[in-house]
Amino acid sequence: MSSRQVDTIGLTALDSLLYGAAKAFSYLGDEGGQEMLDKAGEGILEYLVSKGFVEKSDDLQKMTFGVVKFFQQNGYIGRVDIVPKGEGLAITMSNWRFLPLMKNLRSRGCYLLSCPMCLANDAVLRSSALGWNRIREDIVGGVYSIEMRAVPVEQGSAVPSTLADMRSVADLEGSERVGISAFEAVEYGLMRGFDYLGTQAELFLDAIGKGILEFLKEQTGYQHPDELEGAIVSLASFFTKNRLADRIEVQLSQSEMKVDFENYRYAPLLKQALNEGLRTISCPFLLTLKAILRRRGRTVAGAEWRFTNGRNASLVMRLRGRSDEFDEEKTKALMD
Repeated sequence: MSSRQVDTIGLTALDSLLYGAAKAFSYLGDEGGQEMLDKAGEGILEYLVSKGFVEKSDDLQKMTFGVVKFFQQNGYIGRVDIVPKGEGLAITMSNWRFLPLMKNLRSRGCYLLSCPMCLANDAVLRSSALGWNRIREDIVGGVYSIEMRAVPVEQGSAVPSTLADMRSVADLEGSERVGISAFEAVEYGLMRGFDYLGTQAELFLDAIGKGILEFLKEQTGYQHPDELEGAIVSLASFFTKNRLADRIEVQLSQSEMKVDFENYRYAPLLKQALNEGLRTISCPFLLTLKAILRRRGRTVAGAEWRFTNGRNASLVMRLRGRSDEFDEEKTKALMD
């Protein structure tokens, strides 16, 4: 990671969010689920361009390299080599932080492409009605390689015809970090994707919260007490350790919950999103918190944010009894 990039967040926080999104969108099937992740990719690219990380250009190669450079600077990937091969390209990537998550998702039958760097670069091509046809992939010594070629967008494929053997991929190490800008880009992309769904987005937010909790339990060994207050304290401690905020303090009553964040690294993006009229919050802590509340028969009826100095923020949520649970059949019908 570049020495200039000093603000980081735990890779676990980012991976848990991507895992939850991929698992939730998979209820829509391969085509519908990938369409939703592609919308998130367009939001990621929009964020990178708007913040000046990537220069908007008619030169697709220049923009693609700009996206790769951004994720390199944020510690998400190491070296990337691209060479012509036949009518397409042969690409090798070392220290690609997405590999453990890809292995995890595929082992559960989820083959949706959810790598944020890949989604953003796919969005670059779609801007010119093109897509990537992913042909074959391989992994040797921890280095990932793939052959792909540009085709008309309707002929593109998110999953290679020949898949790599993922058994040699090492599991995620809990101490790994990535730049906060990469985390913000993903968060913004997901919020833009949810905005595309409109009022139906809450169904997916519920499912993502469950997916995040599943990821934390299975991949990090995270466990929380059975009683609600203890579970909330444990969750706050976990995300504080992963640098979502320096302090998260929760006060719970029968009718409301107040959450105080100190140096909340999601706050600047949240303020921007609210100013843009985006109302679907994608913070992994809050999505998981709501999943825990639902398991205790409580749901959030309304919320109000207050921002103080710097990245400090407070959230007051009004609580009520259980609402409708995530309905797989109802969700699949949204894309029909």
